[in-house]
Amino acid sequence: MTATILVITTSFGDRPVEENAVITENVKDFGAKGDGKSDDTQAIQKAIDKVASQGGGKVFVPDGVYMIRADRTDYLSDDGGIALQNNIHLFLSQGATLKAFPTSRDTYVILRVYNKRNVTIEGGTIEGERDEHLGTDGEWGYGVSINGGKDIVVKNLTAKDCWGDGINIKNLRGAKRGDPLEDYLPVNVIVDNVRCFNNYRQGMSIEGGVNIRVSNSHFSFTHGIAPACGIDVEPAQGFHYVIGLLIENCVFEENRQSGILIMGGCVHVVNVVNCSFINNKDEEAQFKTFNQSRDITVRACHFERNKETGSRTGILFQNAETLTATNNTLINNFIELRTVPTRNFIGITRNVTISKNNIKADTGMPYAFKSSGNILGLTIEGNTFDFNHSEAIGSEFFQLSGERIVFTNNTLLGLNHGIQVVNAPGASITNNAIHGSAVEAGYILNSPNTVFSNNIISGAAHSNPDAASFRILSGSDHSRFVNNQIYQTSKIPVSGKYKAYGAFAKDWTVIGAILEDNIFYRSDDNDNL
Repeated sequence: MTATILVITTSFGDRPVEENAVITENVKDFGAKGDGKSDDTQAIQKAIDKVASQGGGKVFVPDGVYMIRADRTDYLSDDGGIALQNNIHLFLSQGATLKAFPTSRDTYVILRVYNKRNVTIEGGTIEGERDEHLGTDGEWGYGVSINGGKDIVVKNLTAKDCWGDGINIKNLRGAKRGDPLEDYLPVNVIVDNVRCFNNYRQGMSIEGGVNIRVSNSHFSFTHGIAPACGIDVEPAQGFHYVIGLLIENCVFEENRQSGILIMGGCVHVVNVVNCSFINNKDEEAQFKTFNQSRDITVRACHFERNKETGSRTGILFQNAETLTATNNTLINNFIELRTVPTRNFIGITRNVTISKNNIKADTGMPYAFKSSGNILGLTIEGNTFDFNHSEAIGSEFFQLSGERIVFTNNTLLGLNHGIQVVNAPGASITNNAIHGSAVEAGYILNSPNTVFSNNIISGAAHSNPDAASFRILSGSDHSRFVNNQIYQTSKIPVSGKYKAYGAFAKDWTVIGAILEDNIFYRSDDNDNL
């Protein structure tokens, strides 16, 4: 990256917003009607321009519905709607709505912050015209648009029914690769306590910016045109960076696709903390990354879907690097890692940590966890995967694939096949507890030099009288199965008698495998197997 900026951080305090509190103007003093019929665009603009000409201050919008002529030339143009100026605090009362006139244009904006500093937009409702829209094309009707600028706050408002995004944050027109980031990207943006719902494309798009915080907000019921997410973090160009994004204490609910989508190699350092993802309906995941994003953390979040609808994958890390999911709770959702080749990228997901998560289900799930493709560097530690209460118990798999895999100190309860180590050379599977797997505790396949040690297995193969608790299969030469304890505690009657199951099996083609110091124990007669 050739562009530079002085400070990049995701630690936000109470940033002061300079405001001349002495100057306060009421838009009705400039002719605004707020009657839901009159065009109030120019009256509100005159109030803003008057306060700006005196150095800044507050512009007050009292209760009423203020119709705005929002047509815009294109989504990067400095025209359309109401233009905020430097040092302006636009304050809408709780009963105030700025609503766009119906239009056939594919692009519009109700409130526009274009390369301005020290701007606050607070209160009320920003309402688009998707139900009255006169055209069928486009996806760029915005409630609030922020292009470039610095020290911008949007808070305590609702942005709904837009023919595009409730809120859009992006670059200025004319940026060139190598320009200083602060010359064309918005810097220091706070979005707090907003509600974005029923928008056509996104609740909010973040297409560029440095030091952005989104907090205490609700993004729901986005539907219409893809991506149709709660928040889409997706720079439009290869140098439109998003660096230093914090999303905390937010709710993402019932969006047509993901709650959050993070996409593109120019997205660096994103923290998603203490958020809830409820029944977002993307076919892939409620939260997902794609295409070379890096330094992404999902921490202390809650993921849940109901039994009829919603994404089964809670967190999907794909084609990205330096990824962490920790201290999350997933109900009827699982975590997946994978790679997808693109036109210019072979597809690699690397340096991933999955730790201290609680994954549980009370309905049938295809997986408890899955990794596949070019996964380079994966640590899974201290998680609990609890499928004991699943209505469709016996349907779940736990699949590990990739290179440099460490799987340690995890607890797996009630899965179908336990842990499947497939195409994972040199994997280390240690100090785990695997209880109550219906068919088998697991197997190793096409994974040479894998170490499976110091694990406890109990109650495996309780639904299959012919299965072993654990197997080493073809292509897993020189694997080590040592210091494990296998307890056969579950039995099913076979021809009126209990049948003992095999504790361990090895494919005859496997060479150099080491089995030593394991304990195989069967509880019905206290004999070692």
